[in-house]
Parts: sequence; structure tokens; C-alpha cells
Amino acid sequence: MLLCTAERGVRYVSHGCRRAEAAGVRAGITLAHARSLLAGLPVREIPHAPERDAAALRALARWMLCFAPVVAPDDPDGLLLDLTGCRRLFGGEPRHVERIGEALGRWGLSARMAAAPTFACARAVARHGAEAITLVPPDGVRAVLAPLPVRALRIDADALEALTDVGVECLGHLFDLPREALAARFGPALLQRLDEAAGSAAETLRPVQALRRFEASRAFDGPIRRWEIVSAVTRQLLAELLSQLRSLERGILVLAVRLRRVDLAAETMSLRLTHPTRDERHLWDLLRPRLERAHLGYGVEEIVVRAARTARLPAEQAAFLSDPRHDASAADRALGELVDRLTDRLGDRAVTRARLAETYVPEQAFVHAPVGTLTSGRGPRRDARLYPAHRPSQLFDAPEPARVLSLVPDGPPAWIEWRGVRATVHSSAGPERIAFPWWTRGTAAGRDYYEVDDDLGRRLWVYRDHDSGRWFVHGQWM
Repeated sequence: MLLCTAERGVRYVSHGCRRAEAAGVRAGITLAHARSLLAGLPVREIPHAPERDAAALRALARWMLCFAPVVAPDDPDGLLLDLTGCRRLFGGEPRHVERIGEALGRWGLSARMAAAPTFACARAVARHGAEAITLVPPDGVRAVLAPLPVRALRIDADALEALTDVGVECLGHLFDLPREALAARFGPALLQRLDEAAGSAAETLRPVQALRRFEASRAFDGPIRRWEIVSAVTRQLLAELLSQLRSLERGILVLAVRLRRVDLAAETMSLRLTHPTRDERHLWDLLRPRLERAHLGYGVEEIVVRAARTARLPAEQAAFLSDPRHDASAADRALGELVDRLTDRLGDRAVTRARLAETYVPEQAFVHAPVGTLTSGRGPRRDARLYPAHRPSQLFDAPEPARVLSLVPDGPPAWIEWRGVRATVHSSAGPERIAFPWWTRGTAAGRDYYEVDDDLGRRLWVYRDHDSGRWFVHGQWM
């Protein structure tokens, strides 16, 4: 398996599996070179996505919080765990490290691990040590680091090259050199790295935070078959959930209700909202019809109401000081509730909104997409904008053909027949030339648009197609 990246039309290998590395494949070589080294072996190529790797590493870091209270990603492929105070809980440090390795193995991950008094020492030994698992005693940091290469300290490329030029190849050489000479020649950053590895300087981590689960549940002593009881308990759990969110100023974006039944698999109902809310009445109005359609089987044993996704709500002004006429948050909530009801009744695809697109072509200036989440920032592109051009108030879905007479060839219209009605043009403005992007229409010609006023009082937006020479009416001002 090879992870590949493309640069200027050439594909390079970013990472390879163990079999590829055993065949001589290294990061940075071209894909063609790697295939020649792997001749006769099946090769699976996967585009390298660093952002997905980073997201997966942080998800793994959150999962590792079950082994340590502090876990920080060490990009691009490492984790730093603070095991302080965990020895007694896990039966000692060796057993603790062994259990971490076993847990990663169950996920199909092979890891190199080191437990040391400092993060910098553990990082250097795990990445550059000889053993897959290394336990460094408190008084053995310098002895373990001495044979490791200088690059184990994560110093910059210029300092690494300068150290190599003077024959400094391992950390033991650095420990033997005077500190004043190292700082004068290679800068204070090198001494900072050495002190972090030896424990003389503290290293700052950016640990991940555990994802908080917002849910309320109720388990019954026996199966419940009456819908009235299920409904009452569900609404009570919803109120408890909203109370949790109220203390953190958060609102629900995705609500999930899970019914654990006796004879059937658990049924989960999901409710997706367009605006974060803590309005119990609004949520219950949307949830009640779905709960009524749920099949209770031979009884429900447990009900779980969970906020699968939340968002922070803006602070609200006190009621006696607020002005509802200028309350923007109230308008947002009202719009969100309206869209929620329409989406619930008509379906997700039936309720759409217009997204701006950066193009001069009138009929492609916007597209309709599912309304989604109004506050997610994933709707219209933030950099898309309307161009400051005069456009008709009504744009037809498809340009309508028209007959036009001009006083001069390729000139403005002087007479027009459209929809069976003939009229004389009193005045016109233009042309405004609009061309299709070459990457979508090839070398297709553009259009010449005119704003025309006729003797019937209409103002029309007409254009002449460069390819055919035909005229069309594309819109009108109402």
C-alpha cells in the first residue's frame, strides 16, 4: 500500500507499508520508481490526505484518554501521554505501557512506545530507539539519549546541517560540548531542546479535550407498552437534557432518541435542526409525530435522549431591557423554527436555499441546495458575492426566443417581437458582453446584452447569441 501525492504532474510516494519499505520504497521517490521496485507485487495506491490523517490522529488521542488524563497529538503520527499518577491504577508502568500497545494492536496499529521522565526523551527514544518498547528509568535519561542521532531532538534543518558539518552525529557529542559554545554557534533553540529532553526545562503540550456527551436516559423495571408513558418520559428527559445545555449556553442541532425494545432491535429517531435551539415546545412539536409512529413491540425497556450535535448560542438580553423589534437572535430563531417545520413536513430536499456562485453567466450565478444548517457556515461560500451589475428583477428559467430588427448590423434592437406581441424600441443601453468560462464551454462565443424600453412600457433584458446570431429575452424589470 502506497500513499501518494501529486506535484506539478508528477506523483510521489508519501508513505509506504512495511512490505514496500522492505523492498526499498522510501518517502519522496516517484511512484514510477516505487512500482519498479515492487515489480510483480500487487500495489494499492491511495491519495494522501494530510487533513484526514490529522483528524484521525486527534480522534485516536481522544480515545486514548481512557489510559491517561492528558493526551496530546504529536504530528504527524505520534501521541504524547502523561502517565503521572496512573501506575497504581494500571498495575505499574510496564503493565500500563503493555496494555496501551495491546489496545492499539486491536485497532490494527503497530506502535513504537517509550516511557520516560520527559516528553522529549520519550519522543526521541520511541522514534529513533532500537526497541519497539523502551522504559527509561529516572536516572537513565542521558545514557539512553547518548547514542541517538541529533535529529531526534527535532531541531531545525539549518542547525542539523551545521552540526553534521562539524562531525556532531549523536546526542552524546552534544552533551560533551560546552553549553556556551553551543549557544553561541547554533542558537538558544538547541539548548532549549537539550534541556527539555533532560528535564531542566518544561515542555508545553496542547492536549485534546474529551468530547462531552449531553444525554438523559431512563431505564424501566419492566417493559412499557403504553405510548402515553413513553411520551411523558421522553418529554421529561428532553427537559433534563435542555437543562444541561442551558448551563453551558448551548443549543441542539441534532437530537437523537433511542428506544431499547424487548423483542426488537433498538429504534433511533434523529431530528436535524437548522438553527441551534433550547426551545422545548418547538423540539417536542417536531419529535412527537415521530414518536407516535415508533413501533414499541412488546415493550420499551429504556429511553435515551441525546444531543448528538450542539452549538453555542449567543447570550440573550434580559427580557425587560430587550427590544423585540431589533432582536436579531429572535429573528434567527423564528426563521430556524419555520424551516424546521417545513423540512419536517416536506422533506430535506424540498426545502432549499440559493447559494451564490462566482460567475458572470446570469443563469449560473446561483444554485439551489438543501437548506441544511443555517448557522454551520457550510452553505454559501463566504468569498462568493454578487457582482455590482444592473440585473432585471425577474430572470427567466430559460431564455425565450424573440425576433429583433436592428438599424445597423450587430447593433441595438429597434423593433422586437416577443411572445407574439410586436413593439417598437424607444431606447436601449448596451451592449454588455458576457462570455462563458472557457473551461466549461470550450471556445463557445458569448452574448451581447441590451436593456431595452419599448412603446408598451416594458423594460426587457435581451441578448444576441454570437454563435447563431439569434435574439433572446432573458428577463424583465417589473
